[in-house]
Amino acid sequence: MFRHLIFFALFFLFYQSTTAQENRIKLISADALKFDESIGNDAQRLIGNVKFKHKGAIMYCDSAYLYSSSNSLDAFGRVRVIQGDTLNLTSEKLYYNGDTRLIKVRDAVTLRDKEMTLETNTLDFNRKSGIAVYYDTGTITSKANDNKLVSCEGVYNSNTEFFHFRDSVSLINPDYTVETDTLDYNNESEIAYFSGPTFIFSDENTIYCENGWYDTKNDLAQFEEDAFIDNGSQLLKGDSLWYSRNEGIGKAYYNVSIADTADNYIINGDFGSYNELSGKTVVTGKAEMIQYDDQDSLFLHADTLDAVRDSILGDKVHAYHHVKFFRSDMQGAADSLVFSERDSMIYMYTNPVLWSENLQITGDTIQLKTYDGVIERLFVYDHAFMVNEIDTSHYNQIKGKRLTGYFQNNDIYKIRIEGNGESLYYALEEEEEESDSLNTADSIPNQPDFIGVNKAICSNIVIYLEEQQVQRIMFITKPDGAFHPEEKFPEAEKYFDGFSWQIARRPNNRWEIFARTEEP
Repeated sequence: MFRHLIFFALFFLFYQSTTAQENRIKLISADALKFDESIGNDAQRLIGNVKFKHKGAIMYCDSAYLYSSSNSLDAFGRVRVIQGDTLNLTSEKLYYNGDTRLIKVRDAVTLRDKEMTLETNTLDFNRKSGIAVYYDTGTITSKANDNKLVSCEGVYNSNTEFFHFRDSVSLINPDYTVETDTLDYNNESEIAYFSGPTFIFSDENTIYCENGWYDTKNDLAQFEEDAFIDNGSQLLKGDSLWYSRNEGIGKAYYNVSIADTADNYIINGDFGSYNELSGKTVVTGKAEMIQYDDQDSLFLHADTLDAVRDSILGDKVHAYHHVKFFRSDMQGAADSLVFSERDSMIYMYTNPVLWSENLQITGDTIQLKTYDGVIERLFVYDHAFMVNEIDTSHYNQIKGKRLTGYFQNNDIYKIRIEGNGESLYYALEEEEEESDSLNTADSIPNQPDFIGVNKAICSNIVIYLEEQQVQRIMFITKPDGAFHPEEKFPEAEKYFDGFSWQIARRPNNRWEIFARTEEP
């Protein structure tokens, strides 16, 4: 039993001695060796072609101090540390502790591994953990791609190939530059994670966010917190943005806003997408377009808003399903709408209707000709029908195949009906008896008492308005009509076929464009 104890004690002492020897910094060679008691009793001064070995790493320098008691060394001049094919470190000064395996290098520091090169002036590298820390401005260049990263401070884990950078961080690529406050970068996946105010500059656009990530290998990115993409003519915002640089596609989620600085409009919604190659923008979910001009602003809603930029054919905006718009001088509704920059036309399809003051205009298709935000002309094709409300039970009515409206200062002052024209309007008390020729109708003053009803059929009719009220009607050809005292006018004839007063669909302010109403 006693002999066994002696054996184990000797084995333990031998193991401890062997381990201690393996942990010692080993001097391989030097041109000259001197003891320098001025810096320590055990200090060895080594000069010329100095070479050390420790734990799988080889160290070279021009001169060094080796301290046996602390198992450490100071190296100077053309310092180089090589660890297999995974690590190559150069500098002008090195301080190394063999027990902690902590390397401190200073001045003209370069750290290379299989994937990247780090250049700085101050670096601490722990060989045990594989973590390198620099406190001076550092530049990292990737060997796998052309990425270059510059920051004031940084941490690098050589085992996980993960970087952490802070303070004036710049990630530079031939196609873009990232500037941020804090950035984490995985050298293996080539994904950068950033937090704090961040800008990404490129020839195509400028991107901003305060939190997000960028896949530099596949050019994919996610941006959050006050994020936007600005391509010079359009600004895309959202709570969260997704972007593919290769495809030129950006997507925005929640509180989406797309501002077109060239054409002075903004599109808002819950979801938006933008294609840089096709110039197409799509917004859905409470989608709203706001068009600004010097006189008034137009607010338009649809289930889907689709804007296409085209430098040759001009921009187009498509609005699909449940379209409503509001402007102080005109409101409208339709199933779909198209605005074409090329001819400055607004096209309304499927149950379109326009309102201006107490006028309502309907037809199969409605078109508005505009110039610099001012309406110049109105066209209604097939089943054109204009209603002028006098009160809730009396309506002046004009209908025909085609209607053309003429505007001055955005106010409609003349309407022309062509084809199958019919008119019905109420004569007021001050109105003189209808002339023998029904080619003209006298002025209708704004009085509540009616003396009769003029009802006529004429192929082509011209109506003159003042402050949205019918003032005069001209029949281009001889009409077929009659004047009826109101008390003798049949109730069944008070409304033309196709009459539909659609006041329930009319938005009275900006917010009512989102209200859903049944179409006729």
